[in-house]
Amino acid sequence: MSNRIYVHKTNPEKYPEYTRRAAPAVTRGALLHRVQFTSLRGFNTQKIATETHPSQINPVDFALTQNNPQSDNADYIIIDMEETIDMYVRHFGLGKVLWPVYPTLFAKNFDRLAELCKRDGLFMFDFWGYVPGSSPSGNSIWGEYVIPPAADNIMRELLGNHFLGYDNGEQDGRYVGGYARMVAPLADCRKAQYKNFQHHFEKLLDDMRNHTVTLASLTFLHYFAKEGNSIMLGAETAQALPSSPMWFSFIRGAGKQYGLLYYGNASVWNRWGYKDYIVDSKEPDRSYGYEMGRFAGTSLGLLKRLIYNHYMYNCDIIGFENAWLKTEEASKGEENTQKTYVINGKRNVLTPIGEIQRDCVKFVERYPDPGVMYTPLATIADFFAGWVPPRHLYTGDLYKVWGNLPYDNGDYQLHALLGMLYPGYENAGFYRDERGFDPPTPFGEIADVLLSDVRGAVLNRYTMAVVLSSVELTLEFYLKLKAYVRGGGKIVMFADTVHKYIGLSKYDPDYPDFFGMKNLRFENAGEYVAHAYGCGTVIVVLDGDGFTDNAVCEKQNNIDSPISQPYSFNPAVEKFLGDEFDGLRILSVNNKNLRYCVNLFKICEDGKNEYTLYVANSHFRTEYFDIVCHNGTVANAERLDISGGVNGREEYLPLMRENDDDIGIENKKGAYAIEPGDCQIWRITAAGKPLDVYPESLPTIREKALFLKIDPCPSIKDYLLDHPTFCHNFKGVMFEAGYFDRLDRNAAKKEAHYLKLQKVRLMVDFSGMINHFPDFSLIRNIAERTEKSIDKIAEILDKAHLYGVEAAIFTSHRLAENEYTVEQGIQGLKKSFEQIDRICMERGVTMYVQNRHETLLPSGEIRSIANHYAVNTAYAQAGGYNCIEDLPFASLLLLSASIVDRFGQYYAANKPVCSSASKDELKTCFIAASEKNIPIVMTASYSCWDEAIHDLIYLNGNIY
Repeated sequence: MSNRIYVHKTNPEKYPEYTRRAAPAVTRGALLHRVQFTSLRGFNTQKIATETHPSQINPVDFALTQNNPQSDNADYIIIDMEETIDMYVRHFGLGKVLWPVYPTLFAKNFDRLAELCKRDGLFMFDFWGYVPGSSPSGNSIWGEYVIPPAADNIMRELLGNHFLGYDNGEQDGRYVGGYARMVAPLADCRKAQYKNFQHHFEKLLDDMRNHTVTLASLTFLHYFAKEGNSIMLGAETAQALPSSPMWFSFIRGAGKQYGLLYYGNASVWNRWGYKDYIVDSKEPDRSYGYEMGRFAGTSLGLLKRLIYNHYMYNCDIIGFENAWLKTEEASKGEENTQKTYVINGKRNVLTPIGEIQRDCVKFVERYPDPGVMYTPLATIADFFAGWVPPRHLYTGDLYKVWGNLPYDNGDYQLHALLGMLYPGYENAGFYRDERGFDPPTPFGEIADVLLSDVRGAVLNRYTMAVVLSSVELTLEFYLKLKAYVRGGGKIVMFADTVHKYIGLSKYDPDYPDFFGMKNLRFENAGEYVAHAYGCGTVIVVLDGDGFTDNAVCEKQNNIDSPISQPYSFNPAVEKFLGDEFDGLRILSVNNKNLRYCVNLFKICEDGKNEYTLYVANSHFRTEYFDIVCHNGTVANAERLDISGGVNGREEYLPLMRENDDDIGIENKKGAYAIEPGDCQIWRITAAGKPLDVYPESLPTIREKALFLKIDPCPSIKDYLLDHPTFCHNFKGVMFEAGYFDRLDRNAAKKEAHYLKLQKVRLMVDFSGMINHFPDFSLIRNIAERTEKSIDKIAEILDKAHLYGVEAAIFTSHRLAENEYTVEQGIQGLKKSFEQIDRICMERGVTMYVQNRHETLLPSGEIRSIANHYAVNTAYAQAGGYNCIEDLPFASLLLLSASIVDRFGQYYAANKPVCSSASKDELKTCFIAASEKNIPIVMTASYSCWDEAIHDLIYLNGNIY
């Protein structure tokens, strides 16, 4: 099996989610088809006179301090606006993406700022500073605020797609550190923890008008992407935050899985303080409670490596967080130079940090596209995993998921896998010498992390997938894996998982053969069984989870110290996985002390291919290496010029660092040398065998208007959260009208808001309540009861209107037992239906009337009085007639099976299609309705999601 080479970048507009999102995803077209750079975090301001407060002419730098913009004394304007923009964007050429703090939105001349951005083709990105539950006051810019509608409207109308959203900034870390531990009672259930997380962020994202850029601080990117209100994903690396290569495994995976572009940003902060060139001494200023100065914060070497690495990651926006400039007093009449810019008597000097970014801007102008990053390995965690690194900035606890539950074996597996790919990644932010942020990559940066709700079309882009043992193997996910392998993919699974889900054999008898279960056992630790299936390979690791218990449980989480490792892969399993990862490489460096990644620049059918190679040295000694082509030979290696103007500065490397002997074995062999803390980018031309280029693989839109009837207990929203692939399979849901009857209006309004953001289509079924007694009577024999029934229907439809319900299903019912003729009953029913139809139309709802046996009206007469007729297959079977003959008259199909007893008596029990002896007839109905292009509702009472998927596959073909 050859490596699958996927050469296509993620294009959000090609994903089904693109049209379903609450906010439009950023596209490369919006970014003018070039990598953009961030700059300018804030403006100076000046207070203006109000009736109660005199004018004050004290400029305020938003990046440092700002009075509460929502308080009475917050009338101010931005000053030196054009000069400041000119300085950052044109003079120093730092970037066109302005990244202002949120009080900018409250400036009285904000409209002028938007006009300048429109004029100059600039972007406004990620307004930052929101901290939930805190009130901004005094000199704090951090707090909870309300976005001013006028400013929001100006950006949307004037800037359009150059407005790049509000900041969901480092909030997953805040949640884990400050809110997750308060959950009470604490359910040992990951679905429950996911719902707690979603509930917290539903409020936050509503505050941000559901139009956000996700700037993560932990690894919850997938959950933000799935909500549909993030327009771009990314992270601010360095600080005391996670390891960059580990982190971008999640960021890339989430972007590819949900169809979003991503960005990278590097911070001048670390755990102890930040880099600022006002303080020039080696001893930093600690007067503010943290370190500040030229030798504080992130080293120049790490900043440089990160910004070029983010370029190689295919980030569409890159840059630094701050500290591009320092401000000094200018001389009278002083003019601007290449490294200075004077505004109002202040000289703004380009710092070495600014030099690095400006040089990178010029580099990207010369080499605008590095090609597509080569990541052939998918690591798949369960959707509800909530995994975070074993230690991180936001808590002193170790090995927890969701911030409040202990790791399980699958979580330890993910940690062990990431530890193989990025050795020591968990140390990021805990060492003065910066280890862990930029660890060596012995196999290259080959992996993306996906969650188990991944679409098959996305999974197909990878050569190999490792499925963690904690993944719930639903029928749907199993069939995706099966299709992936059949098409040429390779999966690695663990015997515990394969045995745990043997029950799937009742849906797919091929399950044991697919996994080769006759060869699986639980002895001979470290062994594995591999066998071919279709065009691909299935590998099962035999000894449970593949672990060795190190019998270590010491809770030690200290600065400049490692943490205990309770589990590690069995040495044989680690060797097997390492051999597999080695086999995925197409281009590499032969020094395992170095970090490297490979991009596919130009892949040709004749095997003469071009690659872009990134190499980084996080050690404090010169390292040597050779470049190895695993598919042929290196024909030419050209090193692209990265300016090294800051490399010789004292602050280029961290001052506090361990001896080189403590970090890796020194390698002095190789044709090429890389200096301490440096990075290099190479353009490699190689000649070899043609590569297996995989065509563009895109998720498809489910064209059919296919709905699923659900029992929304406790709620429709909960059902959707419990089933993260729902919208991959269905357009919407149908549910009983009694749900609305039980729901108070405030609860309905809140849930409706969520469902509208998700663009889930909804139908409500009144049939169960139309029974003549004790609920709704429509034949008008007791006029008061019918009036109350219709009033109640109208009340329920009012709640349904909040949800945007598009259809309501009704039925006829029995006749009264006396003093009322059939003709009177029919006339009363017709009149009621006419009245209900008007009520529905007033609320934008289509009224359907379905056939139902043993009621006042047979199906033929229902068709004659209903504007929209629905065929219910279970009722048709129970009524003894062929529903296929009814379909030409139908505008909706309600699909499920009846059952029959030994006496030949039928029951409209709404059973799954596949459980019925008449399933072929029901499939014919499904096909006929599809061809007629009418909505279809699968109305069976499914015991579980697997049962619904089983029916769907039978009806629709194997869609995985």
